[in-house]
Amino acid sequence: MICHSKKITQKDIVLRHLKENKKISSWNAITKYRITRLSDVIHRLKKEGYHITTTMKTHKSSTTGKTSNYALYTLLDNVDIGGNYELSLN
Repeated sequence: MICHSKKITQKDIVLRHLKENKKISSWNAITKYRITRLSDVIHRLKKEGYHITTTMKTHKSSTTGKTSNYALYTLLDNVDIGGNYELSLN
């Protein structure tokens, strides 16, 4: 019996993290998963139809006092409008 196991990709890892935690930053991706190009992974997920927002954040270092900016990505839940709504084009 031949068993072909699917290689887990960076996209799989980031998507799983977003589904479990809703948010991820570049620092999370680097320290937890050694993923250094998070923006590329997010771009590919968006192209596949996932609704992910980007919020720019600022952090001031307590040791150096320097300020740095980073992106925080958030997975939005799919919206189900249900059967109670009608669309009228009048």
